[in-house]
Amino acid sequence: MERAKRFGVRLAVGRLGAEPRMSVHGHVSIRGRLNVDLEDMARDVPELTVETLEEFVKYLGIDVRLDTIEEYELGDFWEHDRARVKKYSMQRAEAVLKAF
Repeated sequence: MERAKRFGVRLAVGRLGAEPRMSVHGHVSIRGRLNVDLEDMARDVPELTVETLEEFVKYLGIDVRLDTIEEYELGDFWEHDRARVKKYSMQRAEAVLKAF
């Protein structure tokens, strides 16, 4: 939301073009949309020693392949190997979708 605001982009993702709203506690609400935060769910699982997408899908028994790119490497890979970043992003998006 902050990035969209910085670039002057409207995030019309809610019903009738409504934008997301953040509560004082940091939770995001999107009018007319179910918004489930997997990160909050992962925090509530005591068996997870590390709250990562990889650990969460493993805990759920979901078999997915997730390549690793460190956050600090993303900019460099985007400059020199966009296909790898796109593949990495797609793998993560598919894992999140399967977790639902």
